[in-house]
Amino acid sequence: MRKRDVPSPRVARVGQAVWLADDAQEALRSWLLAVRPAADLVSLIEPETRRPAVSFQRQRSTWRPVALPPVAIQDLPTDPERRDLARGAHEAVDDLLLSLGMTHSVIVPLEPVAAGALLVGRSDAAYSDREMTRLVDRSRWIGPVLSGLARRKRQVGESLRASREVAGLLELTRGLASAVDVDQVGRVATRALQKILRPDAGALRLRLEPRSPGSVSVWPADASGRRAADALAAGSEPTAGAGRGLCWLRPESPPAREPGTDVDLLLGWRRSVPEAAERVIAAVQSTVYLALARLRAQLRLEEGRLQATVEGLPLGVALVGADDRPRLINEVGRGLLAELGSWSDARVPLATLGSLDLEPLFARARAGQSSSAEVFFPLGGRTLELRVVPAGPHANGDSRDVLAIFEDVTEARRRTRQLAQAEKLTALGTLISGIVHEINNPLSTVLGYAQMLSQDPDSSSRERWIELLDSEAQRCQRIVGNMLALARSSDTRREQLSLGALAERALELLRYPFRVAGIDASLQASPDTPAIEGDADGLLQALINLLTNALHALQGAECQGGPRQVRVEIVPDGRDQVCLSVSDNGPGISPENIGRIFDPFFTSKPEGQGTGLGLSLVEATVRDHGGQIDVDSVPGEGARFSITLPLGGRPSELCSESHDEASLDVLGGLANRRIAVVDDEPAVAELLRVMLERAGAEVQSFVDATEALSVILEQRPDAVIADLRMPAVSGEELYGQLRQIAPELAERFMFTTGDLISANGRPGAEYSGRPCLIKPFKIRTVVELVREVIEAAERAADA
Repeated sequence: MRKRDVPSPRVARVGQAVWLADDAQEALRSWLLAVRPAADLVSLIEPETRRPAVSFQRQRSTWRPVALPPVAIQDLPTDPERRDLARGAHEAVDDLLLSLGMTHSVIVPLEPVAAGALLVGRSDAAYSDREMTRLVDRSRWIGPVLSGLARRKRQVGESLRASREVAGLLELTRGLASAVDVDQVGRVATRALQKILRPDAGALRLRLEPRSPGSVSVWPADASGRRAADALAAGSEPTAGAGRGLCWLRPESPPAREPGTDVDLLLGWRRSVPEAAERVIAAVQSTVYLALARLRAQLRLEEGRLQATVEGLPLGVALVGADDRPRLINEVGRGLLAELGSWSDARVPLATLGSLDLEPLFARARAGQSSSAEVFFPLGGRTLELRVVPAGPHANGDSRDVLAIFEDVTEARRRTRQLAQAEKLTALGTLISGIVHEINNPLSTVLGYAQMLSQDPDSSSRERWIELLDSEAQRCQRIVGNMLALARSSDTRREQLSLGALAERALELLRYPFRVAGIDASLQASPDTPAIEGDADGLLQALINLLTNALHALQGAECQGGPRQVRVEIVPDGRDQVCLSVSDNGPGISPENIGRIFDPFFTSKPEGQGTGLGLSLVEATVRDHGGQIDVDSVPGEGARFSITLPLGGRPSELCSESHDEASLDVLGGLANRRIAVVDDEPAVAELLRVMLERAGAEVQSFVDATEALSVILEQRPDAVIADLRMPAVSGEELYGQLRQIAPELAERFMFTTGDLISANGRPGAEYSGRPCLIKPFKIRTVVELVREVIEAAERAADA
């Protein structure tokens, strides 16, 4: 380094000593900011002249440098354990302190002795033993720094290395004064070590708290640096590989100034360890400890403020650290988690929330991505909504903290389900006259041909009449099934389903209203459209809402370019999603309304003709399926709603229902099987008996469950079929009695029911946990289900 590049700090000569006032001033200022001593005046006493060299006086909440007269202290203590010397009045400075309003003073010797002493004064009260002990202990933090600065000052100009050391320590002090987190402290300390000692490899680890990963700085970024980092983590020195050929120095870390803080260092040189290494490292470690102490105080302050802020929130909020333990959690969060049995001990990681594994959500947040989930707790029927977001970098250097926000949404979800059910029933009320008309048409055909068969059983058209009876009965079944699927309350079960089949059901329900209004409704579905995974009831309701809106828009409207039309189109959209669109050529949506149509309770219809919930529920359903809905409209040319949904996997034809009825020849497998049938409708019981006997079974039918119970217990049939709803003793009650008396027979039990929807809107058979035949039923369905129940019971008995 050239001479003009050597720093030339302002030098203050007091007696024979040379003291670098700027360096000492910065060091003392940093110490005051970190320690915050209970004092009004702090002055650094130079050891050789025993006079004040650098002084600071408190002015409100800040420390200002002051110049004191060069009054010498005759009896300067040198032993920190000699409290009698370190305490009390010194005649040489009494007048000086009194002139500044200081009635009490303490002189604290620094370690090592070459660092000098601190003159501490205050005006309110004398220092207690506890305060003296704390002051003496904290004074050790600055001793090595000042001692190193003093020694380096005497060598300024003697060598370039000495200048580099002074400049590096000064840069370190200034850099640490503005550091805001442990990573920045590590970078500043690493630059200082590299500038002063020039090691060829090294690793520095700083930790602000016991459980935090802290910050690790490694250089160079090659094998030798990685070896140094591994050795530092293992508490040893590199002994193989890239670590060979270097002279390593691992200085002993001084005692931590605060519990949990840690400064660990490993340096290596190709030639030899520099003479000044231990001295510089001691100064760097002490200075870094001061910075860590300041950051720790800042961390506690920030956490205290955050805790005070989140305590007033109506949501549960938890700041989760890198070890998945909550660093802080507000009262609402503690109450919710404890009440639901998910977490109650701060020493235990927050690993699960009910049945939800939180680790994937935490990992996503630590990667910078937010996520959310809903968790249902069967015990108590509570629903919690959880959102996990990144918390940002922390003062302790850990950027892996995440913020978990959870809210009890049980009541909100219940209200949403009620609104959705109300909208379904509103749509059903609109469609009911058309549904009745659609049922009456096939019923007329069934009654007519049934009468003709009874009058002319040997007619040459007998086979054709029977075929029409079967076809029209299945048509009635589909209409009723579609109506009930629309009316029942959805439990959001996800399954593989075909959007084409779903659209056919929706159009079937609306066929009569469309035909009466003179609207041409059509479906165009690509045959190679894969299936999606979704809630069939929710998506059916969404389609009904969109088609009903199109119907209302077209009723009475004059359309340009031909008849009124509604088109449903389903096509693959790329490799991983499918697009469903509903379009019409009606009057369209006005520009002032198009931005509000998905808002709850917004409607452009006359009062009393709409709830304003239809499109908002459509949007919510699409969003719940991970999809997106868009609308395009030109006034006077119609509107188009496009729904994009993620695919579920299998081709749609695998999900569509098959209406092919197998011949009776392949419905065997029930030969010599004894089956009991219980149904309060004699015609239904007789039909089941005939179906099962044609498949080879021996069948006994009953219309009274009490009579059937005694026979079942006596004869032990291979299967029991009972109607779910019967007077006196219901099928559910009969099943419950069998579970108590003969559990092995309960495993052979199955239900039939025509009551698909109970009073609360849910399928009645869902409460039993047993297989159920839905009326009306087909021969194939009855025989196959009975066979499956018998085989399952026999496998369970063999096991």
